Amino acid sequence: MQIFKNNHYLKAAFREKVHQTPIWIMRQSGRYLPEYNKIKKKSGDFLSLCLNSDLSSQAALLPINHFSLDAAIMFSDILILPYAMGMDIKFLNDFGPKFLNPIKSRYDIEKLLIPNPEEHINYVLKMIQIVSYEINNKIPLIGFAGSPWTLACYMLEENVKKSFTKIKKILYENPKDLHFLLKKLTKSIILYLNAQIHSGVNAIIIFDTWGGILEQKKYKEFSLYYIKKIIKKLLLIQKTYKIPVTIFTKNSNQWLKDIANSGCDVIALDWSIDIQKARKQVGSHVALQGNMDPHVLYAKKNYIKKEIELILSKFGFGEGHIFSLGHGILPDTDPKKIKFLVDSVHHLSQKYHQR
Repeated sequence: MQIFKNNHYLKAAFREKVHQTPIWIMRQSGRYLPEYNKIKKKSGDFLSLCLNSDLSSQAALLPINHFSLDAAIMFSDILILPYAMGMDIKFLNDFGPKFLNPIKSRYDIEKLLIPNPEEHINYVLKMIQIVSYEINNKIPLIGFAGSPWTLACYMLEENVKKSFTKIKKILYENPKDLHFLLKKLTKSIILYLNAQIHSGVNAIIIFDTWGGILEQKKYKEFSLYYIKKIIKKLLLIQKTYKIPVTIFTKNSNQWLKDIANSGCDVIALDWSIDIQKARKQVGSHVALQGNMDPHVLYAKKNYIKKEIELILSKFGFGEGHIFSLGHGILPDTDPKKIKFLVDSVHHLSQKYHQR
């Protein structure tokens, strides 16, 4: 195992003994931090921030300097990869991400580049190197990418928040073209994640955010199949250690056993899933991450503490739990609540690791 001053995240990912449950949080470097908004303003906009290695590394380090988190995560966006493939993207404050040239034909897919990460996404790799140097082996650094299916959803739809009619239409009308796109994305993601590993990340997360919109048979064919192919091609076995892989699929309850058999080490749960039931299903095969509702952080500290205790007690005694929210931190969350969350998880979880 890789040696860090705080190895709890990696140990938990491999279900090894720790003295307290580790915690990191999706979007922990985000808009809820006043300093982040200053960095973003300096860059001009979100995309420019992602493209600026110096500023994005500052954003990645912000929560590490504020809270006793057990892992850092690189600062970027899953849609940076389609951007490097030739998609023109804008991040709109009220609308979210929007591709200005969404895929409409086979020809549009054929035009997409399979990027060379060192050439086309070098700003992310440089950011990883800066953050890794600044962390200085204190805690591990997480790298990530979107799943092929989830990236395809964004690349085909104009607004994924309202409907998925375009990708569902091609799925049923012309599945060969969809598979052609997913294969191209899979090759690109493998190259991208291996470049992240080479640049210094110590763990990988595959965000399959929109996998939950598929029914079970289609999920296996159009999402999980390609995730498995990615995991098999990742350079996870290094000279003296192994890199853990986490899969996050929203609304994944019905596929937990399938995901557990994908080759991943950790399944990240959204807040709709009972972590106790999930552990009974797959806890002997993989670690679990999660899964407090981000909205709970609007509550008073006493209520937050009860929710933390409930999740810890539902997971129960033993190893293999990484505490996190069931999705990203909401932008109007009070940073003091994040500190309370992190410190409370560390304190309250110790009794579950004393056997």
